[in-house]
Order: sequence, then structure tokens, then C-alpha cells
Amino acid sequence: MGDAEFIASAGDWRYGSNEEDGDEGWDGLCEVGKKQSPVDFPETEEAKKNEDEVEPLAFFHYKEAVSTNLTNNGHTVVLNINQPCDVGVASGGLRSLYFLDQIHFHWNSEHTVNGKRYAMEVHLVHHNVELGSFDKAIKKSRGVAVLGAFVTETTHPNPVFNSVIEGMSEARDAGAATVLKSTFSAADLLPKNVANFYRYEGSLTTPPCLETVVWTVFDDTLHASREQIEAFRELQTKEGPMKFNYRPTQPLNDRDVTWISTILPEEEPEHVFAEQNEISAGRPTKSQATVLILSLACIRIILRTLS
Repeated sequence: MGDAEFIASAGDWRYGSNEEDGDEGWDGLCEVGKKQSPVDFPETEEAKKNEDEVEPLAFFHYKEAVSTNLTNNGHTVVLNINQPCDVGVASGGLRSLYFLDQIHFHWNSEHTVNGKRYAMEVHLVHHNVELGSFDKAIKKSRGVAVLGAFVTETTHPNPVFNSVIEGMSEARDAGAATVLKSTFSAADLLPKNVANFYRYEGSLTTPPCLETVVWTVFDDTLHASREQIEAFRELQTKEGPMKFNYRPTQPLNDRDVTWISTILPEEEPEHVFAEQNEISAGRPTKSQATVLILSLACIRIILRTLS
């Protein structure tokens, strides 16, 4: 069972009647704890701690265009990439390797920066490969890694969203699904600069709100036009239009939000996108070593499936 199905079966829930009470009526559906998400990121010099020792995030096959299914689960629109083990992320302080399960969207944004809420937020959901599956990872500390990207409203459309919006036109009703007519790359939904980000430990932002997520939310943003954003609001729930689907920010309590900047003088942000054909002779770079490890993890998964 993937993340979309897991969330949909977590209980009969819906977003509140107004935007500021998005989690109204979730009592008894969400885990009660002190590590809930989303949160507000304070944008001050004191809050931005420069972690020079953290290596860049390493993305594996994120740029590869693949077939993608789109589902309206009644709470959001979900993209499931048909590539079972190749698309992954590691390094950047994550401590483990994570494979991509799905991508979904929130409008407006769930996380905020110094109280500012963006037009949308994209979530790329991964599970720790050492735990075998999303079902198992969701129950373990740091079992899930979510990459978050804010979307800013601009006057000009973003072609990245065209194929998604085209697919949404065929899946407007809750429960409807389709296959995107054109291939899709997960890297398309990452901002240009993936070197600067906020990091903290939290939860899923929908029931059951399990506190097993390590969050990475990028400082750089994507963009979309008002017309593109409104297309998401035209999706249907069982009760009517999906005008908004975000949870209000939760207390930070005693958690730390770490500002991480991984740009090194001799590197550019795009160098962290690692592909198999980048492995060279001699001592491997950190990104190349990550590719090797991810490749071995994929092989183990395939062998386990065949056995």
C-alpha cells in the first residue's frame, strides 16, 4: 500500500470549513505528541545556522523521465512514479538512503517562513530503504523523508505544471485516476537551488500524523501562475471543490530547526544530481559513492522480489 492509499485509509477525515482551521475535527485521528508538522520557520540571522560540514544532497535518477500515474484521492492530487527503486535521495545530513514513493501538492503552503504562507507547497515523499517499504518505514523514527518545495505565484505560467494540470482535468472527481500523457521527471518539481534548506524532525501533515518524518524544506522556490494554481482548487472532494488542503502550523516545542547551506566554493548545486554513468575511475566523490550504494540497494530489492 503506497502513501496515497495509506493516508486515504487512515480514517474518514476532511479539511476544516475554513483555511485557518484546516485540521478541525481531526481529534482522535492524529497522533498526539510534540513533534507535529507543519511548523513556521523563523527567518532571522540567529535562526540560520550555517552547517558547513554537511555534504550536499545526492539525487539518484531524479532527472530521468518516466511514466507517471495521477490520482485525486479526495484530499490532494498524487503522482506515483512508475520506477520502483531507482529514484532516490541521500546525503545532505539524512543519514540514510531514501527511495521516492510519491509526490503530492498542498495549496496554500503548509510550512511558513516568518509567518509568510506561500501559494502552494510540493511534497516529495520517500521511505528509508533499510526498512524495506513505506508501510514499515512510517512506523519508525526517521523512516520517512519528505522534501518540500514552496511555490510562488507569478504572472507567467510554469511549463513544469502543464502535464500535471492536463492530467488533473481527467481526474477532477475524488477517486479518479489517470496516466500522464507525457513522461515526467521528479527533478522538475525541485527548485533550481537545492543547496540551502531547513531541516527538522516532525510528522505527516495528514491523519494519522505519525511523528516519523525528517523534513527538508528548500529555501529556493518554484513558481506558477494564478491560473495554474486555480486549476488545483477546481479539483473535487466528496463534499465539493478542494479550495484548500493545508494544515495550520503546529507548535515547535523544544525542537530545533536547522538552516543548512551545502554550497561549496568549488561546487555548483547541480553537481549533486548523480547518475550511474557518472562513476569514474579513482577515488569516488561523495555523490558517486552514494550512487554506488543506491545501486547496490536497488539490486538487493530486485533480488528479494525475485526470491
